[in-house]
Amino acid sequence: MSDRVHFDTVSQGVATKNSSAHIVFGNHRSGYFSKSEKTLDGVFGFGHQEISVISQLSAQGVTPRVFSHCQGGDINGGGALVLGEIVEPDIVYTPLVPSQ
Repeated sequence: MSDRVHFDTVSQGVATKNSSAHIVFGNHRSGYFSKSEKTLDGVFGFGHQEISVISQLSAQGVTPRVFSHCQGGDINGGGALVLGEIVEPDIVYTPLVPSQ
Protein backbone atom coordinates (compact mmCIF):
# COMPACT_ATOMS: atom_id res chain seq x y z
CA MET A 1 0.00 0.00 0.00
CA SER A 2 1.02 3.62 -0.23
CA ASP A 3 -0.32 6.93 0.95
CA ARG A 4 0.61 10.57 1.47
CA VAL A 5 1.50 11.60 5.04
CA HIS A 6 1.05 15.24 6.06
CA PHE A 7 3.25 16.87 8.69
CA ASP A 8 2.97 19.84 11.00
CA THR A 9 5.85 21.79 12.46
CA VAL A 10 5.26 22.93 16.03
CA SER A 11 7.25 25.92 17.24
CA GLN A 12 6.54 27.63 20.57
CA GLY A 13 3.12 25.95 20.74
CA VAL A 14 1.99 27.02 17.26
CA ALA A 15 1.43 24.28 14.63
CA THR A 16 2.13 24.98 10.96
CA LYS A 17 1.14 22.54 8.19
CA ASN A 18 4.09 22.66 5.88
CA SER A 19 5.04 19.37 4.29
CA SER A 20 3.88 15.99 3.06
CA ALA A 21 5.51 12.83 1.74
CA HIS A 22 4.53 9.70 -0.15
CA ILE A 23 5.34 6.46 1.74
CA VAL A 24 4.98 2.75 1.00
CA PHE A 25 3.94 0.41 3.82
CA GLY A 26 2.47 -3.03 4.46
CA ASN A 27 -0.94 -3.96 5.81
CA HIS A 28 -1.94 -7.12 7.70
CA ARG A 29 -5.53 -7.75 8.81
CA SER A 30 -5.58 -11.40 9.84
CA GLY A 31 -3.94 -13.79 12.28
CA TYR A 32 -3.07 -12.88 15.86
CA PHE A 33 -3.82 -9.16 15.55
CA SER A 34 -7.46 -9.77 14.54
CA LYS A 35 -8.40 -12.14 17.39
CA SER A 36 -8.94 -9.59 20.15
CA GLU A 37 -11.62 -6.99 20.83
CA LYS A 38 -8.73 -4.60 21.54
CA THR A 39 -6.94 -5.36 18.30
CA LEU A 40 -4.32 -3.02 16.91
CA ASP A 41 -5.22 -0.72 14.06
CA GLY A 42 -1.97 -1.60 12.32
CA VAL A 43 1.79 -1.86 12.55
CA PHE A 44 4.06 1.02 11.52
CA GLY A 45 7.55 0.15 10.21
CA PHE A 46 10.38 1.62 12.30
CA GLY A 47 13.11 -0.91 11.46
CA HIS A 48 16.54 0.13 10.24
CA GLN A 49 16.10 -1.17 6.70
CA GLU A 50 15.88 1.22 3.75
CA ILE A 51 12.14 0.52 3.32
CA SER A 52 11.32 1.71 6.86
CA VAL A 53 9.07 4.74 7.12
CA ILE A 54 11.87 6.81 8.69
CA SER A 55 14.29 5.89 5.87
CA GLN A 56 11.69 6.78 3.22
CA LEU A 57 11.01 10.18 4.81
CA SER A 58 14.72 10.90 5.16
CA ALA A 59 15.40 9.96 1.51
CA GLN A 60 12.74 12.49 0.44
CA GLY A 61 14.33 15.22 2.57
CA VAL A 62 11.26 15.54 4.80
CA THR A 63 12.83 14.59 8.15
CA PRO A 64 16.19 13.56 9.56
CA ARG A 65 16.58 9.80 10.03
CA VAL A 66 15.39 9.88 13.63
CA PHE A 67 12.16 9.37 15.57
CA SER A 68 11.13 9.42 19.21
CA HIS A 69 8.26 7.87 21.12
CA CYS A 70 7.25 9.01 24.59
CA GLN A 71 4.52 6.88 26.15
CA GLY A 72 1.91 8.40 28.44
CA GLY A 73 1.91 7.41 32.08
CA ASP A 74 -1.74 6.49 32.63
CA ILE A 75 -4.27 3.92 31.39
CA ASN A 76 -5.81 6.37 28.93
CA GLY A 77 -2.75 6.41 26.70
CA GLY A 78 -1.29 9.65 25.52
CA GLY A 79 2.32 10.47 24.88
CA ALA A 80 3.89 11.61 21.66
CA LEU A 81 5.28 10.11 18.46
CA VAL A 82 7.74 12.42 16.70
CA LEU A 83 8.94 11.74 13.16
CA GLY A 84 12.06 13.85 12.77
CA GLU A 85 13.64 15.65 15.67
CA ILE A 86 12.77 17.93 18.54
CA VAL A 87 15.20 20.82 18.88
CA GLU A 88 15.29 21.13 22.63
CA PRO A 89 18.37 21.25 24.89
CA ASP A 90 17.13 18.54 27.30
CA ILE A 91 16.29 15.94 24.63
CA VAL A 92 18.78 13.06 24.35
CA TYR A 93 18.74 10.75 21.31
CA THR A 94 20.10 7.21 21.13
CA PRO A 95 21.08 6.18 17.59
CA LEU A 96 19.77 2.98 16.03
CA VAL A 97 22.82 0.91 15.15
CA PRO A 98 22.44 -1.87 12.55
CA SER A 99 23.49 -5.31 13.78
CA GLN A 100 27.05 -6.21 12.87
